[in-house]
Amino acid sequence: MLGDLQRLTLAKWDGSDGALVEVLRTVGRTLKALEIRQLYGFKERDIAISTPLESDRAIAAGEGGGGAGGAGGTRLVLPHVEGFRLSCFTKTSDLVYLVGCCPDLEEFDLHIGIHSFNMTRLASTLKSHCHKLTSLVLRQSQDFSELFEEHEEDEGSEDGVGISTLIRGCSLSGLVRIEFEAAVIGPTDMDILRSVLVHSATLEHLTIDYSDGRWHAFTPKDILQVLIQCRHLKTFTIIGGTGTSVPETLEVLSSQPWGCLELEAIYLHIDEDCLLAPHWGSGEYDDDGSDGGDGGDGEEGCGGRGGRASRVRRKGVRRSRRRRSKKCKNNASVRMSTGKSFMGWYYHLKESPLYDQYVDGVPRSVLKAAFGMVKGLDRLLFLTLVDVTYTRSSDPQIMEVFEDLYAM
Repeated sequence: MLGDLQRLTLAKWDGSDGALVEVLRTVGRTLKALEIRQLYGFKERDIAISTPLESDRAIAAGEGGGGAGGAGGTRLVLPHVEGFRLSCFTKTSDLVYLVGCCPDLEEFDLHIGIHSFNMTRLASTLKSHCHKLTSLVLRQSQDFSELFEEHEEDEGSEDGVGISTLIRGCSLSGLVRIEFEAAVIGPTDMDILRSVLVHSATLEHLTIDYSDGRWHAFTPKDILQVLIQCRHLKTFTIIGGTGTSVPETLEVLSSQPWGCLELEAIYLHIDEDCLLAPHWGSGEYDDDGSDGGDGGDGEEGCGGRGGRASRVRRKGVRRSRRRRSKKCKNNASVRMSTGKSFMGWYYHLKESPLYDQYVDGVPRSVLKAAFGMVKGLDRLLFLTLVDVTYTRSSDPQIMEVFEDLYAM
């Protein structure tokens, strides 16, 4: 029965003494998706990662999932695994090298725990053994800064910690999707956006999320270069501080034409404490600020489906609610709804968890800058600015498309 298994999840399990390898060998001929969480006892010596040429020969000989003979015993090959998720490993880093057993790997999802490992070597393993890799998802849950002092004498210690090294060197032909989420900014992570540019010719979906802790993760110019150089970008999400106010960031982003003419959704959460002050949060409305839209009956929104986009919005909401404690009254905002647009953009009320009935306090000047910034991007349907999602469609059901974009 196990011989026909296509999806396998292993969690809180002891994989020592070759136990993990034996299980994977049993299902190796059919397995397509593998997830490992909190598995202990596995050592890299339990597998013998062969060269790409040897792997190809073994697969051609029908030995995938069994092994090719050698002095060290049989070698594990998982020839059909396309997705590998490895998360919450706090006892060993050797599990990451199972990617070298997956020649057809397309998606690698790695939750980075508290132990360090050599990112340069991991990148090389992916590049050498996983030629079909198109999607890299990285979640960093710990602050790695202390590891520099602990391992500063180790060869390649900085490369071993820096996420940018992995992003730059993991793919032979270029990534289509990159997602990076971190609680804090590591010492070598300040060039995350610059490392992404290595994949500018192929990248379609990019998410960078410094969801808490330190800000100033990148500059507006870093963001702009991604928008200029990644010409096939379809979705772009950036969460973190730029060290400047939202209006100043928008000004930089508007300073040059973007190359990503295929962009369908952009999500910018780039505020910090009072960065929009004294304009943010006025609570006053300028009803003449809209362009009248297409009339409509003013019906309000629709219930959104759960998904990655919803999770991103909810996290941004929690941050913003902590920050926006002051109310100012010197820049009127614009009332928008399903039936009332501003500069051709609509707001579907129930789709923003931030406010119950309206977009409270987004200044007209900020909206004009944001909507003007994306003028000419004909395929762009969604623009999210500091938690609030605007669309070019008056149909509230369009938000289902928004969820689908981020669920791909």
